[in-house]
Amino acid sequence: MANSIAIALLFLLTRYLFDKTVAIVAAISYALLSLSPSVLGTSAHATQFIVPFALGGTIVLLKAIDSKNIKMFFISGLLFGLAFTIKQHAIFFIAFALSYFTLKTITARPINPKRLIAGNSLLLIGAALPFLLSCAILYNAGVFSKFWFWTFTYADEYASIVSLPDALQIFMKAVPQVIDSWYFLWIIAGIGLTSIFWNDKSRINRYFFLGFFFFSFLRFVRGFISASIISFPCFPPSPCSQVWPQLLRFNGYTKKRLLLLYKLSRVLSSPPLLSILLSTWEIFSSRPLP
Repeated sequence: MANSIAIALLFLLTRYLFDKTVAIVAAISYALLSLSPSVLGTSAHATQFIVPFALGGTIVLLKAIDSKNIKMFFISGLLFGLAFTIKQHAIFFIAFALSYFTLKTITARPINPKRLIAGNSLLLIGAALPFLLSCAILYNAGVFSKFWFWTFTYADEYASIVSLPDALQIFMKAVPQVIDSWYFLWIIAGIGLTSIFWNDKSRINRYFFLGFFFFSFLRFVRGFISASIISFPCFPPSPCSQVWPQLLRFNGYTKKRLLLLYKLSRVLSSPPLLSILLSTWEIFSSRPLP
């Protein structure tokens, strides 16, 4: 369910930044990558559940920046705060929201200091609210000390077990496993990262792409003990989507066909059908045909 919601939100986010064709390609790319067992895409890992909130917060953030409705920053912060409550690594998405809004504001002319202060304040208040409410509820239940130990004290020690040199080795070993049979899609995504130099829309949104990629990577780096899990927030659907439309148009694909592929990817990522497909795969992989 969380994955299906994330696919739909990614479609909306990419359509807002580009157009419908690019959005469909981005959603399909994400759907295919997120179904791979190499990134624990079929497991109920906590990271899967922060993605819908992070994407939702990002969409609302962009709309808040482009509109005069200052209250939308609170809603954006609230969604990022829910992601943080689920998994604390999502704090880097909050840092991205604050950094991106600040950068967009100070590069605009004339600079509006009141909007900058109000927007960042509402983002922080919204982001802090879910966590503070959770702390209050747990404190009232008398289990706050246990919550703090397992969420922060133990987690911090656990994340710092692996030294930086060892973490880099783990990372280098994990990359081929994560890429697995999707290497062509990742190569296209790598090329897509260069679209900020040759695509007008990517150039306009270059701060968003580079910032989102950077803070997503920091979210992953913070937990190097889990370096074998390069999970959903590090997926490259948006950069990938800048290259795929050109290739698909070259091969005669129309928007209707792309839309059909998008709907098919949504169906394939549904929990019931996914369970059937995985069960079938496990049966044939464990008992290969003669």
